[in-house]
Amino acid sequence: MTGTFSILGRDAHTGHLGSGLASRYLAVGAVVPHFVIGIGAVNTQYWCHPPLAWQALGLLREGLDPQAALERVLAGDTRPESRQLLILDARGGGAAHTGAKCAMAQHHVVTENCVAAGNSLTGTDVIEAMVEAFLGSAGGRLDLRLLRALMAGERAGGDRRGKQSAAVRVVPPRVDQWNEKVCIDLRADDHPDPIPELFRLRGMKTGEQVEP
Repeated sequence: MTGTFSILGRDAHTGHLGSGLASRYLAVGAVVPHFVIGIGAVNTQYWCHPPLAWQALGLLREGLDPQAALERVLAGDTRPESRQLLILDARGGGAAHTGAKCAMAQHHVVTENCVAAGNSLTGTDVIEAMVEAFLGSAGGRLDLRLLRALMAGERAGGDRRGKQSAAVRVVPPRVDQWNEKVCIDLRADDHPDPIPELFRLRGMKTGEQVEP
């Protein structure tokens, strides 16, 4: 898995966690995002390695903060220079790592309740645009905030290789708070314009698909 831009976000009011991602790669939503409800979320990309995500989530469960969990996972990895990892815990704390061998352009941003990163980008402004769109829509539904962040990233240039797949997933802070109107798993696994396809699957009108 190479060439992905993604974002992890938390709704500060409800505690819901979500992931939004896009790539010129088949079915990006099947391999990049990982969640443990009530604990946190991890995206693993470039040389994607899901076991790293599960290790990080296990460390969060043990009480480590995201930065400490990230450092522990990378210390045991055989090729950290080729990894890009994003971690967001259930309290909104985040951490990120971009290995030196991740394809250029590469970038990551960590803020409260939000972590975004990408590689094989047209420019670092892709990630900055995603974060700006996410933070600028505070108070809105988390799935729509993530969708609009993806659209902002694509408008800023996105994956320099093109488009193929995208996904958005949102989970609740507790299992007993699952609500199908809020907790969603949308995927466009092989589509010529995957981010607008996610808007369509979400039931947005055509005119709303291009809103930042």
